[in-house]
Amino acid sequence: MPLKMPFTESFDALVVGSGEAGKYLAWTPASAGSRTAVVELTQPMAAVLRTRTLSEPRGFMKMLIAEGNDEILGFTVFGAEASEPLAAVQTSMIARMPYTAPRRAICAHPTTTEGLTFLLRNTPASLAR
Repeated sequence: MPLKMPFTESFDALVVGSGEAGKYLAWTPASAGSRTAVVELTQPMAAVLRTRTLSEPRGFMKMLIAEGNDEILGFTVFGAEASEPLAAVQTSMIARMPYTAPRRAICAHPTTTEGLTFLLRNTPASLAR
């Protein structure tokens, strides 16, 4: 289900998932003059089903998305088997794919990469202008 915004505004970057790391991710482009928005979508690793099977639910996932073209600008993951979703997002970033590609992906279950669909499930279908 797309995120419903109470108003329409244009931004250069959108931070998906905030917290302390998200504040820094938002500050970096904002300090360079970019219009930046932070969307507070919490994605603790405990929401990733694979971390439950490993009994290791600590950690988080965060992603920085360019509002103008939906490109993934940055990704942070800290937790069990973090290299797994990191590789998937890295591949998306190298290919310059929009964040909607991993959002639509059907991932094997239970894997840590499956957590990307949970991270992105409440984001809009597109942020491109």
